[in-house]
Amino acid sequence: MESHTLNYNNTLLEFNIARSKKRRRTIAIHVSQNKGIEVKVPYATKLKHIIELVQERFDWIQGQLSKFANVAEQTIIPWYERDRVFYLGESYQLHIETFPFAKKKGECELGDSRLRLTIPEGLAELERAKIIKKTLEIWYREQAYGILLERTEHFAQLMQVRPNDIMIKTQKSRWGSCDSQNNIRYNWKIIMAAPGLLDYLVVHELAHIRVKNHSKKFWDFVAGVLPDHKARRKALHDFGRSLVL
Repeated sequence: MESHTLNYNNTLLEFNIARSKKRRRTIAIHVSQNKGIEVKVPYATKLKHIIELVQERFDWIQGQLSKFANVAEQTIIPWYERDRVFYLGESYQLHIETFPFAKKKGECELGDSRLRLTIPEGLAELERAKIIKKTLEIWYREQAYGILLERTEHFAQLMQVRPNDIMIKTQKSRWGSCDSQNNIRYNWKIIMAAPGLLDYLVVHELAHIRVKNHSKKFWDFVAGVLPDHKARRKALHDFGRSLVL
């Protein structure tokens, strides 16, 4: 499986190429929530032709990705007392308390072994689930911005690159991205991963400031900063498959 990144219409599309050694004669593009964008091609198909097809199907691909995002947004996972949540690779027990807040908002505070969540009392089940999810996301975003900003500045100096802007976003199918203007977008959920995996993401996106693809030159640049980047990449992939929020 080959991994490539296409910078098209100011959007970075990450896709995998599956070359078939069997008698495949056609090129097919599949978009799924778990595997992302996958292009299945005859074994000897030139990369140039594959990229041209991905560009031609750009609008359709974006439409498929949007559908998955909408489905994910409609799914609200209920959280309860003593559920486990992750922060910087550590597991914390969720402790939920109620309080007669004037407005429908919640508060979040991290302790030694638990994440304390205070929500308004008297909520219906669906409203309760929405408030908990929103409160957790706000707290995670705040933590993510501070830590990712610090780590980005640290590695940017080390790698001698400079991002134009740093944003914390909800990204359904990727951990981060770096566009043609060197704006870096991080998925706030990365703050749940261990610090070593977070650093890998930061280095990966900063490396795209110098190399806008996943060529050997790109990976050599990453390896110069993180020699164990392959192990970190796999660990991040495995972590993402089990992540729930």
